[in-house]
Amino acid sequence: MKKLPVGIDDFRKIRENDYYYVDKTNLIRDIIDNGSEVTLFTRPRRFGKTLNMSILKAFFEIGADPAWFEELKISKEKDLCDKHLGKYPVIFMSLKEVSGLNYEEAVSKFRDLMAEIIGKYEFMLYDHKLSAFQRQRLEEMLLGDWSGVNLSLSLKILSDILFQYYERRVIILIDEHDVPLDKAYQYGYYEELVAFIRSFFGATLKSNSSLAFAVLTGCLRISKESIFTGLNNFDVRTISDVQFDECFGLTDAEVQQMMDDYQLNAYYMEAKEWYDGYVFGRKYVYCPWTKIVDHTAEPFDYWINSSSNSIIREFLSKREYDVSEKFERLLQGEAILEELSENLTYDEVMDSESNIWSLLYASGYLTKDLYRDSSFAGRKKCFLKIPNREIEDVFEETIRKWTTDTIKSSDRTSFFQPFWEKDDKKLSQILSDLLFTTISYHDYSKSFYHAILVGLLSKAGYIVESNFENGLGRSDIAVKDRADRKAVVIEVKVSDSEACLEADCEKALAQIREKRYADKIKTEDYRTVLSYGMAFYKKTCLVKIMINK
Repeated sequence: MKKLPVGIDDFRKIRENDYYYVDKTNLIRDIIDNGSEVTLFTRPRRFGKTLNMSILKAFFEIGADPAWFEELKISKEKDLCDKHLGKYPVIFMSLKEVSGLNYEEAVSKFRDLMAEIIGKYEFMLYDHKLSAFQRQRLEEMLLGDWSGVNLSLSLKILSDILFQYYERRVIILIDEHDVPLDKAYQYGYYEELVAFIRSFFGATLKSNSSLAFAVLTGCLRISKESIFTGLNNFDVRTISDVQFDECFGLTDAEVQQMMDDYQLNAYYMEAKEWYDGYVFGRKYVYCPWTKIVDHTAEPFDYWINSSSNSIIREFLSKREYDVSEKFERLLQGEAILEELSENLTYDEVMDSESNIWSLLYASGYLTKDLYRDSSFAGRKKCFLKIPNREIEDVFEETIRKWTTDTIKSSDRTSFFQPFWEKDDKKLSQILSDLLFTTISYHDYSKSFYHAILVGLLSKAGYIVESNFENGLGRSDIAVKDRADRKAVVIEVKVSDSEACLEADCEKALAQIREKRYADKIKTEDYRTVLSYGMAFYKKTCLVKIMINK
């Protein structure tokens, strides 16, 4: 069995070390056949964008080794290989590390990256294939003297130098093109960086006579008006496009073959449930950022650990969007119908609810439901759903933390006051209002309501007991104030309908009496013990009090 290239996104290293490789080299043929001068692929993170870019570099770059492509699909295209394999100067740059706390830091990272790329061509300084002016520009950039070179023109200047030297037009590969803009939006210098990147890309990709073609990748398209102004030679291939739909991620056939190669066919359905379900074009694909052949371990959330998933929390925190019901439907396996746009800018993502759903779709948190009657073209509505168990876990974990934080930030004073004042109507209102803003990810089970109550009651200076022995059984919740020698006993019921709330409250109070929960607490020298029955139905709560004398 071949070794698995876990975390390796360098095609050359995979081939030279004989790692297992799922053949995606048809991407080379498809890009050549497509004929676009500039192509942008937008795919969620961890779907093989960087590996595919390294495939292009390994194939087209001067000095390419044909042995890297032996027995792969592209090797069968003999005429294509004779014409293109190892025939081009290639500039590869990844922007995934280009960020900073401010604009100056980000531009400095750009400068460092260009210096690193240009450093590979120091040998050209001594070759008279270049003009004196080109040698001067190259030397200035090599020495880090940017006083005479506009940084935004540096990639264009380098492409001209390579074209002059090799007498072949240049291929430019830019990976993770939108990462700097994401960071700039987070840290508040978005507009400044947009202006710089617009100039950088414009000079390099627009009317560049030294350019053979360019390929860019990213998570978001980023609107043409933002950083690709004036690029009429621009071809965008999003996750909604049918063309190139099998080039990123793993198809079902590829996963079945892999599991057959490692004799793990028995785990196929489990792998499918956890990692399949994404829709690119009209094809279902698996996320490759998994270890689906590790039969010694339970299925695991690999994707969740590769990002902060902060977008879900930020979406939930937007009070102007009432999305809790939609999130609950998604977590229950349903699809929601939303209007989408694939032409966003980072600074407008949070401007509308539809933009945020669009971002969740583009970044892989949601996918299209092919079984529903939906269409997608420009800004049309589409049915969205959670793709698989792994992303369901991402949502559940993020929502659980958000719900916990929401509860922790609630005003405990206003919550406890009606408890001690025996105001069950006020308690009913407070709890119903809180439920309206939280999200259930367990179908409104008793444990869900129980967890919310314990979270609200904890860390307020009182003793909180959950499922402790009291009297003749275990009370759901008991709260004890030693300083004032008073306590509260709570019994929780979940109702089948709103009409049953009052009767279930009475059942809860009857259980407190029959099990003598309050009597046990009184023996601990608490002078006042208040008993509350609580009944919940979805987002509604009814509270009833019984005073124990």
